[in-house]
Amino acid sequence: MSPELSVILLNLSALIICYGFINPRFSGSNFNKICFQDALASLVVFSIVGSIYYGKGVTFSLVIFEVNWFWFTLITYGAIELLCFMIYKKRYGIDMP
Repeated sequence: MSPELSVILLNLSALIICYGFINPRFSGSNFNKICFQDALASLVVFSIVGSIYYGKGVTFSLVIFEVNWFWFTLITYGAIELLCFMIYKKRYGIDMP
């Protein structure tokens, strides 16, 4: 499995667990609680990816350019999280502060 695919699958699985199971049970439509849960989920993802790829010199392809593990994880996690949050916001009627 390529490093890009493994990071994307980790991001996707963490966000599905966060937005599919944890947020509906513990956060509901409270924006501050959702932000806290997202911060915890991202901390877990960055810890896992960093423990695998930190200092290894592995480059990740973002089609246009090559980046290191941190930027690849940040960009892909942000893109997937934005999609998940928009779906969650519509479903639970969250008002933005």
